[in-house]
Amino acid sequence: TLIQAQRTSTIYYGWLIVATTFFVIMVTMGARNAIGVFVLPMSTEFGWSRTVMSFAAAVGILVNGLTQPILGYAYDLIGGRKLILIGVLAIGITVGLMSLTFHVLYFLLMFGFIMSIAMSAGSITTGAVLVSKWFQRRRATAISVISAGSTVGGLILVPFATYLIILIDWRLTWVVLGMIIVIVVFP
Repeated sequence: TLIQAQRTSTIYYGWLIVATTFFVIMVTMGARNAIGVFVLPMSTEFGWSRTVMSFAAAVGILVNGLTQPILGYAYDLIGGRKLILIGVLAIGITVGLMSLTFHVLYFLLMFGFIMSIAMSAGSITTGAVLVSKWFQRRRATAISVISAGSTVGGLILVPFATYLIILIDWRLTWVVLGMIIVIVVFP
């Protein structure tokens, strides 16, 4: 009847949360995963070895892992929406500030520490907790969808960053990626 038709034609709001969280993870993780395409132009400009760049990435992974429980506690205190928004804003600003890299310690601080802590706030983990509150029956499916955002982000943003580096410059590419996060993802 009419009531059943209305129920079948609406989309459960939880799926909109999944789509939004997928998008946030796709863009933020995609921008972070694009570090590989910056290795050559940055190491060429600064005379850094690939070991230096890899070290910063490894420190970032470690810092991200160590700060997950701390930001999980922050999630419990202030809520997922606020924490993820703060994380997304911090990621966008940090990505943009990567364009100002002038020394290896600056790069290590921005990429290895600040961005990695911010990534803990807007991570798959915090997204999964947020999404799981919306689902009882299809929880695993919903969490799997947002987790795929990381891979899709790499699939889309790594070639996009490569194209931008070739087209404009590695510094402006960091700015563009940061602007995408702040202007498109944050709102």
